[in-house]
Amino acid sequence: MASVVLIQFNSLPMEGDILFLKYGTDAVYEIFYTNRNGANQAKIGDNINTTISNVYQALNTDYNQFNEYSFRFVSTNQLEITHKTKTNFFDGATVEGGFGVIVSISNTPPPDPYIITAESYASNVANPCTQVDLSITTNKQTALARYGGQDINISTNPFTLTIDRGVTTSIELFHSAEKITKSFSPVTQYTITGVEQRLTPNGYSVEIKVSSTGVSTVNIFSLLEYSLDDANWQAPNSFTSLLPGNFTAYVRDTYGCKKQLAFTVVDDSSTVSSEVLPYFELSELNSFHFALQEDSEFENFYNTLSFQESGLNTGDFGHFVKKKDNHTIQFRSSYETHTCTLIDSSNNKIDVPVVKKSNNINIFDSREAYIKYYDGNYVGVYFNGGDVYDPETGDVIGVNTFVKRIPSFYKVGMFIRLSNSLLILDWYQITDIFYDDDLKSWVALTNFIATGANDFGKGKALVNYNQLPYEVYEFYINFENYEGCYQLNLEVEGFNTSFNYCSERLNVRENFPNTHEVRYSNTENNEINYQTGITHLLRLPFLELGEYLPEIDVNSNRTDTIITHLRGKNTDKFSFKFNRVPGPVLQTLTRAIVLDRLFVNGVGYTDPELEVEKLGNTNLYDATVILTPNNEQFVSDSGLRVISNIDTDGYLVTQNGEGYLKHNN
Repeated sequence: MASVVLIQFNSLPMEGDILFLKYGTDAVYEIFYTNRNGANQAKIGDNINTTISNVYQALNTDYNQFNEYSFRFVSTNQLEITHKTKTNFFDGATVEGGFGVIVSISNTPPPDPYIITAESYASNVANPCTQVDLSITTNKQTALARYGGQDINISTNPFTLTIDRGVTTSIELFHSAEKITKSFSPVTQYTITGVEQRLTPNGYSVEIKVSSTGVSTVNIFSLLEYSLDDANWQAPNSFTSLLPGNFTAYVRDTYGCKKQLAFTVVDDSSTVSSEVLPYFELSELNSFHFALQEDSEFENFYNTLSFQESGLNTGDFGHFVKKKDNHTIQFRSSYETHTCTLIDSSNNKIDVPVVKKSNNINIFDSREAYIKYYDGNYVGVYFNGGDVYDPETGDVIGVNTFVKRIPSFYKVGMFIRLSNSLLILDWYQITDIFYDDDLKSWVALTNFIATGANDFGKGKALVNYNQLPYEVYEFYINFENYEGCYQLNLEVEGFNTSFNYCSERLNVRENFPNTHEVRYSNTENNEINYQTGITHLLRLPFLELGEYLPEIDVNSNRTDTIITHLRGKNTDKFSFKFNRVPGPVLQTLTRAIVLDRLFVNGVGYTDPELEVEKLGNTNLYDATVILTPNNEQFVSDSGLRVISNIDTDGYLVTQNGEGYLKHNN
């Protein structure tokens, strides 16, 4: 509701007359003077109309910095003033002096703001692959749309504008004096980048590869369909049971864009490769908290950043990063493409290289092998030492340590190719792995049927396998040349989909007082592959400096006359109190303190104890961590016994008679 007051001027005010619109501590008033020399002064004009204009200018200058008021000249001697948001605001308004009267005071609903009520995208018939038609509906008739350096007159509602795909377009809409400014990011453009083929037991399978270009909140891959004949369409991008020959890959989206690429399935058994399934893991052990940017009705640590939370009394969190800091972020992935950008507060993007640190997927292994024929002349493979070979050159590169054993990466269903000095067989599949009592060896049975029971003798066995279902990737940022507020964005593409992770805000400056520096890593790999040399770093605000909390443990044997000191131990402990830490970052801290390489402010610690307190109805916590330094404990182990009832001139005599302990009289 809005509060409205109507004032009528019947004559010119006298100097010192007052227009009181509101009394109290937040009073709104103007005093009339011949000239305005400061705040809360309205100049008396030559006539009523000029005076009303002067009152409007004075009130607008003194009270309307936040556009809370609107003014309307009803007639030559009436001024209407509206407070847009507060009800009963002008109750009690008065005119002090004989120049006019308060005609009315009322409360009315505020006018509906000019807003967009609906928007949608549709195919652009002329250029479906590069543009889309944007339909916009507003609650009031739009008169003008401005974007891309052009003004377009609008006379319908809804109305349609044509914008580029994959580009963020800022559009201004106008209705009378009201304006809407909104950015639109329609679906991206896409390109067929190639077709990958793979040999399977049932012929060849192919996978149509597509990449997207541009910026959009819409996942382009979810809008694509694929075909090999431009007639039968499917959502998966792979086709199976193909024979060698020529084909055309067709791809279309829901906005009418269709592209095609000719390709050939080659009769080449070298295209065999192990199946790779989608895998992605971005550990919370990393220095910065990341959240998956997904459209979900549920908020949790893994898809919501602190400034995105919708709960009551949420607090924004920013990682503290000193300009001297270097940070490495590690993740595991089987996806094809990883793009990392550092984004500043003006949305400028800096590319951050992503480096693969492992070789776990699509590994070829070639080693000396022997063959035995089984029922039906099915070929079995076993090992009895020998050499390991370079899969490409055939050169000897090592010793085959498998004697009567099968490598652990040999699995039922994988492909194997056998060769010797006379021939190279095709790729066949392992159908069983069993123990042969006669050979006293494990054997990998294949689906290859030999044409004769001839002794194959010694040869080579080549397989392709995945050591792990992912590769390890890292990206590194040196913040020396940065200052201000940033975010990291990691976009992942592959398996006919895409998604992105975004970090909490990174506040970069020279120094951060009242923060603890927590560095951590681990000897063994866990969620992080630490053999790459990665070390993590957190800077967290504290309530107070580390508090010294020593623990003393003394063992002694007491009798009526003797105290025997057996063993004394002193353990240094320090308490660190971290202040206003959001839940996801607290989760990282709790993982960090249990690793075997933990340093707080340059000192190594171990043996953590943790206390956590949630700060009311917020997303923040206070955390107290008690730690023991990584140094030897002080231990006293003398075995000295004291006779407590013998006093010799101010000395206590030890029981063994070899000395005295001085005590104060």
